[in-house]
Amino acid sequence: MNGIQIYCEKFKKTIDEIKQFIEGIDLQKSMIRELIRYDTDLKGKISNTLQYGKIIKEIAVTPIQYNAVIISVYGCFEQFIDNVFDWYCNNLCNVASDYAELPQEIKDKHIKKLGDFLVNTQRYKSYNLDEINAIQNAYVAFDNPKDGLVKNRCLLLNHGGNLKIDQIKDLAKGLGVENFVQKITENIRFKSYFIEQGIHSEQTYQRLKGHDAKALFDVLNQLVEARNNVAHAWVEERIELNLVKEKWLEYLKILSEAICITIQTSFVEYLYNTGKLYGLGKPLDVIDGRIICINSGGVILKVEDNLIAKDGEGKIKLFKIKEIKVDGKSINETEDIERNIGIELVSQENLNIHKNFEFYYYKWY
Repeated sequence: MNGIQIYCEKFKKTIDEIKQFIEGIDLQKSMIRELIRYDTDLKGKISNTLQYGKIIKEIAVTPIQYNAVIISVYGCFEQFIDNVFDWYCNNLCNVASDYAELPQEIKDKHIKKLGDFLVNTQRYKSYNLDEINAIQNAYVAFDNPKDGLVKNRCLLLNHGGNLKIDQIKDLAKGLGVENFVQKITENIRFKSYFIEQGIHSEQTYQRLKGHDAKALFDVLNQLVEARNNVAHAWVEERIELNLVKEKWLEYLKILSEAICITIQTSFVEYLYNTGKLYGLGKPLDVIDGRIICINSGGVILKVEDNLIAKDGEGKIKLFKIKEIKVDGKSINETEDIERNIGIELVSQENLNIHKNFEFYYYKWY
């Protein structure tokens, strides 16, 4: 389960590098001014440096640096989307007992995309797949999705780019991820970003979430438009890079976290609905809404493992184990015997655990 977080952290690291690049552009301008100011004192001893500064100064007034930023930001975001949905699709195929157990949306999309692939093979020429292998994979998938459909998943993940929120929603829907946008807007980190930044009040956010959720993704949609503009024309009217650095990049980091949680939760919902989770039962006690006292049921639990819970309203929630205690002592791993243990949980969403929560565990090994 932690594998998807690697993609989120990698994306955020790349965003930070782009932010540093933008800061470097501002420093270049300051450096050029300093070089010109001190050249007289140095009596021409830095002529090569000044020539370099002159080139940088000329480039700064062109769209080149702006284009590089916009294309890089969108490019790493699209790669992030490809990675997290590939994680979802790959794991879904690996845990499905048979083809019939897969979400209907995936089965429908597989047949549709397979047909399109066979009719318009050239459209998919960048894929490492030919007609014979695609058909063989589809045949195998009926008995073993892990072997067959996994090899055809490039067809399931195919999209036309320009990933505004509607396009990502359609991609998610085609893989059986329900209520994708709603789940993102209900994410506490995503919501807190708008309120803490003073972009929307609590009341305004709730109104937009219910009636105009697309407005909460304006930055993403503006990024896609900006990327399309620089990809097809020499843009003269440009968005301020400081705006990109201070507003867009931070928003995209928060959005990436919300998307990761949404995809993880959707996968866990699938595990729950197909009876693949091991039931631990309800906690014996709950302390501060984050520490549960529960019988281990003989399951080997480790720090950093995920626990799943169904709350009193039937919603699936995902938690991570921060600490395990037995008889007041911290341990890294439980034994395969039934015993009462204390578990401190953390979550990127609101904890607020109650005694009526039903807890579950999925054995990844």
